[in-house]
Amino acid sequence: MKKDSPVLLSLQAVSKRFGGLKALDHVSLDVYEGEILALIGPNGAGKTTLFNVITGHYRPEEGTVFFAGAPITGVKPHRVAELGIGRTFQNLRLFPSLTVLENVLSGRHIKLKSNFWYSLLHTPFERNEEKKAREIARSLLERLGLGTFMDRPVGSLPYGRQKIVEIARALALEPRLLILDEPAAGLNERERVDLVSFILKLHGEGLSILLIEHDMDLVMQLAHRIVVLDNGAVIAIGTPDEIQRNPLVIEAYLGREEEDEAI
Repeated sequence: MKKDSPVLLSLQAVSKRFGGLKALDHVSLDVYEGEILALIGPNGAGKTTLFNVITGHYRPEEGTVFFAGAPITGVKPHRVAELGIGRTFQNLRLFPSLTVLENVLSGRHIKLKSNFWYSLLHTPFERNEEKKAREIARSLLERLGLGTFMDRPVGSLPYGRQKIVEIARALALEPRLLILDEPAAGLNERERVDLVSFILKLHGEGLSILLIEHDMDLVMQLAHRIVVLDNGAVIAIGTPDEIQRNPLVIEAYLGREEEDEAI
């Protein structure tokens, strides 16, 4: 990330409530072009709620979300994806009986301009769009080292490779920003090492990345900056070194983790 990189995503004083519970409390943060920004915090801190606000699944009661300089607060999820934000989820949302290629193609459909009648009549326009989509999906899978698996049911793959398939599906949108929700969850040590290399490769190709992750070693390896949430509020923003030394973070997150391990 360059020092003068423009802001790609900006949240300004965003608040979200569920009944009497304030899940997000005037959260403000920026993600810069070419940055890997990590979002950490204890369980229930509001991390996934924040992702859901960004991607249009929740509308905040207060505040504004900007993407590439334009407000996207309350924009529908499919439109947010069209604008250039791709996302994965905590739990895999793949179609186990479909092939790897078909799963990745399912993430491409938002980009297609063919409507129901084009598809029904199977017009040349629709056929050309489908051909292009398959070419893009195949090229993506080859680039990610999944070319030999593209015709296999995704449910037959090891969990770590399924995680990569889900990321590939998000990348099929050709996003400017990739949002990863706990990408290392459920992975073994070898798969974690591969995931770090994979994310760094994507970043090296110019992709901006925002991630939630509980694996602090992985966060410290990847993130340019870290945002710490606690009880829905931002308590710290800084580099990995700054966050590790921050007493508020040690008390609210790192220290609490150590206490849990001692119990």
